[in-house]
Amino acid sequence: SPHVEGQQAVAAIRKDGGDDVDATHGMLIFARVPLNDSGEISLQGGEGIGTGTRKGIGLPTGSPAINRTPRHTIETAVREAIGPTRGAQVEIFAPEGALRAQKTYNA
Repeated sequence: SPHVEGQQAVAAIRKDGGDDVDATHGMLIFARVPLNDSGEISLQGGEGIGTGTRKGIGLPTGSPAINRTPRHTIETAVREAIGPTRGAQVEIFAPEGALRAQKTYNA
């Protein structure tokens, strides 16, 4: 369940890889979401979240390695929760991320 404190909430979910199980399956993924008055929803990667380093994966180089579908899901859920005029800076972080990345081809 989310922890709400003032204009910020933190929540976590255990990732289920479904039909595409990878090194992140079963890992806790957290979101820290402070609200603001910008009207915009921004997404950033925090601890344990990789950064896109190559072209061709559908993400701008240097952006958090959060694919388009989860990115859209996150932005849609946040917009639904905060309404049409508020803004939020969503930080996704995964404390186990760096350790699990060592088991991949792209540590």
